[in-house]
Formats: sequence, C-alpha cells, structure tokens
Amino acid sequence: MFDNYPLILKIIFFFTGSFFITYLLIPKIIWVAQQRRLLVKPNRRSSHQIITPAFGGVAFFISFIIMYSFLRNEYLIFSSNHLIAAIAVLFVASLKDDLVSTTPRAKIAAQLIAISFIFLSKEFIVSNLNGFLGIFYISPWIIMPILIIFMLGVINAFNLIDGVDGLATLIGIIIMIFFGFLFYNLNEPLYFLITIIMLGMLTAFLRFNLSTRLERKLFMGDTGSLFIGFIIVVLSIKLFTINSAQFVNNTSIKTENIPILIVSILFIPIFDTTRIILFRYLSNKHIFQPDRNHIHHMLIDIGYSHIQTSVLLSILSLVITTLIYHVSTLLNSYWTLTILVFIYFLIYCFFYFLNKKIQSKNKIII
Repeated sequence: MFDNYPLILKIIFFFTGSFFITYLLIPKIIWVAQQRRLLVKPNRRSSHQIITPAFGGVAFFISFIIMYSFLRNEYLIFSSNHLIAAIAVLFVASLKDDLVSTTPRAKIAAQLIAISFIFLSKEFIVSNLNGFLGIFYISPWIIMPILIIFMLGVINAFNLIDGVDGLATLIGIIIMIFFGFLFYNLNEPLYFLITIIMLGMLTAFLRFNLSTRLERKLFMGDTGSLFIGFIIVVLSIKLFTINSAQFVNNTSIKTENIPILIVSILFIPIFDTTRIILFRYLSNKHIFQPDRNHIHHMLIDIGYSHIQTSVLLSILSLVITTLIYHVSTLLNSYWTLTILVFIYFLIYCFFYFLNKKIQSKNKIII
C-alpha cells in the first residue's frame, strides 16, 4: 500500500491517523464513563481532588489496532499476530482492573501471558549481548528469565509513574522519540513507524489529560499505562536483537552499550520503582505497600504543580538519555555503566534528602 510513498508521507499518515482517532474517541469515552459513573475517586495517596474517568487506554488500544493493521499490510512479518494477541490479553486484564479491580497476581499472570506471545516469535530471541561487560553469547536459559523480569519490571514501573497529570504521557513521548530516532537510524521502518503511531496517540491524549475542565479530563488508567509500558518493552527487546553490524554501520553507538542506553531511555520509571523498593525495604515496610513516596509525590508535596512536576521530570529524562547516548559513542560499557550508576546515586541522594525534609516538615505541622 505504501511501497511507493516517501517516508515523510508515511510519518504524516501514521501520526495524524493515530492522533485523530484518539482525539475523536476520547470525548465519547469520557461521556460513557460519566454516564455510567465509571470514575476514579481520590484517596489519601491521590494527587487529585476531583473524580475523573480513567479509560484513556481504550482509545489507545483501538487507535493502535487500526493503525497497526496498515503497517501489517506493508511489513508482513511473523511477529505481527503475536503483538496483537499480546496487547489484546493485556487490554482485557487491565480493563477489568479499571472497572472492578484485579488482584496483583491476576495482573502479573496477564502480563506473563502477553510477554509469552512476544517470545513465540524468533524475531525477539536474544542470544548475544555484543560485549556488554565482556559478555557476548549467552544461553537462552540464562537470558530469558532476566528479560522476563526486566519486561515485568518496566511494564509495572511505567504504571507506577502515572500519578500526576501529564507525567506518564510526557515520559512516554520522550521514550518514543528516542526509540524512533534509533530505529530510524538502524533502518527498521516497522518499529520506527510504531513509535510514530504511539507519538500520535500520546500527543492527542495529552490535551485531555492536562485539561482543567471536568467534562474534558481523562486519566489513562491501567489500560493505558500498562499498554504503553508493554509497547516500550517490546521496542526495548527488539533493540537487543539487532545485530552489532547493523549498529556499527548505521550509528556511532558502541554495541556493548546498548543495554545501558535502553536503561537510560527508561531511566525515570526504573529509577522511581527501584528507589521506592529500596526505600520501603530500608524502612522495614512491605515493598508492595502503597504510599506517597514516589518522586512525583514528593515534588507535589513541596509545592510544584502537576504540570511543573511532569515537565521537570521529563526534562531530567531528556538530559540523562542525551548524555548517556553521547557517552555510549565514546566509552566502553564499564565506563558508561559507571557514569549511569553515578547519576542514579546523585539523584537518589537528592530525593532522599528531599524526603527527609518533607517528613520533618510534616512532623512540625503535626
């Protein structure tokens, strides 16, 4: 269908298509949710004061399926059916959670089923780390559990940063921009255009997510955040599978730094989740016990607005990823990883002392 069209026209088609489908669907979704009283009520952990619909992921799912069907016509590959089956399973499970709540065990089970569909395709089999920390060939029996844990972790980490208006959306946009940049340079048009579809959806959704009018406001909910997180891990695994020659011929990135670069692109959700787990462990709390110690909660608590918090963390994500990208073209994986760990440590210390300040202030108020 698109074989004879230049790439710029494909970009315009897939971006505007996903944008307008999402933009036109969302008001209908908001209307149905309000009519049926399918609204999220604020609780003690919430950063919101009004009840709001949380079904943005429904628009994402419909928009993605429609636009991805056009991609399948042009890039007919074995993984196409697997990806659709995977996101369908995840969508049903997360929609149930948004409607009537689902146990954590059931949510993880659905995510594992979705992940298993992806690994049915040979296109997503990882067997070489391209010299990362001196490791080249690695047995599937070793790498597969690591990748599954990584995918589960990132999917749920992205879900956890969806706590203030615009944050998950803006972080998702930045992640898709970097993935799109990489896939474009690696001459992977299918995955490049998937990032374009995602950018169109997220841009359309941002208008409603940041709205101050109750009748126009919408959260993405688990249907949205888990869907975006899943697409992110699929794109991440695809980068792992690209051979070193393709990287060498099309980019200046040292192939041994690919895992580190991926982690830097996903820095904000990974940092927030690992930090909160470590904080709860050191505080003798259950690591799955909900609280208001996420980094976006702390910024809200010291007086930043939702938009300010989202923009600040998005800029931080942009700066870290850009820095690691340039470092990964110059240094080996040992030095690149050391720099990323040092950045993690500095930001961890900042939020550690910020949390102490907030706790001290709360004690004085009490």
